[in-house]
Amino acid sequence: MALFKILFRLFLLTLLVFQTACTHIKTNQAGLPVKQLDVREHLAKIASIRDFKIEGRLGVQSEKQGISGTVHWHHLKVSDEMNLYSPIGGKIAEILNGSNGVTLTTSDNKIFNAQDPESLTESTLGWRLPMTKLSDWIVGRPANGAISNVNWDDDGKLKKFNQEGWEISYLEYKESHQVVLPSKMNIRNSKLNLRLIIDRWELPSAQEASSLNVN
Repeated sequence: MALFKILFRLFLLTLLVFQTACTHIKTNQAGLPVKQLDVREHLAKIASIRDFKIEGRLGVQSEKQGISGTVHWHHLKVSDEMNLYSPIGGKIAEILNGSNGVTLTTSDNKIFNAQDPESLTESTLGWRLPMTKLSDWIVGRPANGAISNVNWDDDGKLKKFNQEGWEISYLEYKESHQVVLPSKMNIRNSKLNLRLIIDRWELPSAQEASSLNVN
């Protein structure tokens, strides 16, 4: 229900953004601007995505360090398993997130626990990974909560927005099996910049595609 409210609010926002320019936008037989229809259609397609797997590359630039590597993330509605690797393939950390809290295991098998992945990654890795919100952001939609400074691209997909102190920018999308998902994005706040490139998407077959490759 919360996600439906977010998507509905986003659609209402698009109506407000474009209502002053409706006379200059091509319309369909229903009289709605084409771009508004693109936004509604795209949001409807990604609304059902709850579970996914990704393989990609992650770059982190903080006030104290800059690192890069690869990431494998299996997200389910009730749990997460994320593995972070160095550029040469060595495992940096394994993060398990479930109903009993979050566990992070380092490369030397030290185990740390917390109630949320954000505080755990900040205390152990030295930078804050917004995993809770990222499971929505990575699909191309806001997470639950207030948003601002929303921008759309010409095809009706989110280009940029701000949420909870973060600016989320979508630099590139790729399409496969009638689903358009981000393949390159930037997430930053006043202290941290994260660059994420998704090389491979996998979705359950019920979510319109059994495997999305965006190489």
